[in-house]
Amino acid sequence: MKNFTRLSLPLILFLFSTFSFGQVVTKTVDDGTPGTLRVEIANAGANGTVTFDSSIQGQSINITNGDIDISAFVGLTIDGNNGGSSTTLVGSSANRIFDISTLIAGAISINNIEFANSTSVIGGAVLVSGA
Repeated sequence: MKNFTRLSLPLILFLFSTFSFGQVVTKTVDDGTPGTLRVEIANAGANGTVTFDSSIQGQSINITNGDIDISAFVGLTIDGNNGGSSTTLVGSSANRIFDISTLIAGAISINNIEFANSTSVIGGAVLVSGA
């Protein structure tokens, strides 16, 4: 039994670190606290999925603290389907919403998202840098 415990603990830790259980956006603000889009993307990890809680259905997500960088993932899915409707991401008139690294751009899926009020000298709501 002692050997089984020694073998099973590393296996369990490996499985928890390998698989993402999904991140859920629960806030419409961009203040850097858990539940915000910026934090949930940062916490998604490799092959992660970010979804939106039904408690914010029909509300816009305001991106007010600059671009959200997406550059450290093997794969990422952002699914804005919230109760059958799309999620709207609203940028400030001074910045874009996403800045995606070209090293991983092919592994990113953004579904059911509408972009609004986002401007930049280079790129609009989404910039794929280095492209």
